[in-house]
Amino acid sequence: EAARLTEAVEQCATHMISLGADDANATGSIEDIGYALWRSARSPLLVGRLRREIAVLTDRLARRQDGQGFWMERRKEDTVPGVRATALATVALQRLGDDRYHEAIKKAVDWLIDQILHDIGALPHDAGGADPDIIANTVTMEAIRRSDLADNVPHVLATGDAWLVAGQTVLGGWQAESWSEDFVAGLVLEYLARRNEMLPQVDYLTVHTPLTDE
Repeated sequence: EAARLTEAVEQCATHMISLGADDANATGSIEDIGYALWRSARSPLLVGRLRREIAVLTDRLARRQDGQGFWMERRKEDTVPGVRATALATVALQRLGDDRYHEAIKKAVDWLIDQILHDIGALPHDAGGADPDIIANTVTMEAIRRSDLADNVPHVLATGDAWLVAGQTVLGGWQAESWSEDFVAGLVLEYLARRNEMLPQVDYLTVHTPLTDE
């Protein structure tokens, strides 16, 4: 078991290093980077063992943010402000970053709130889209709850949460492009179960503690 765990951690490290290599030339997908960091943040063990890789990616992620608060994502031959990408990047910085990213997080949350489809109460995959996206909405609701703005927009949270609940399929799951239904269901259910525990704070400060040999 220990050997398998070590191998899995090494695979995660290799993947994050490859994402960092792409991002050094500003070619890495923000959605991929944000997703990798977001997944890592769910495991204290990974956060502890991949401190260096996480620190590199969070720093590069912050440097690629647009001044208006969003992150661009490539779609075919063009780039667009990505709502899902921005939500994943924001929560990654909230969970894994420190006070250096406070202003970046605030700008991102402000921008995400502006992307809400007001006739629906949810958010699209990318800015300007007309169809709501389960992932963008779930992760944005988390980003808002982890921000200093949560108390100012209770109606946004209530409407977004209600849309999530209403989006459950007759089989009990949720569907989102490029994500498996069971994983999406786990994401939504975890958010709904933990939403009242989400506070404007950093989850894991160990990423930015001095790196020492163990």
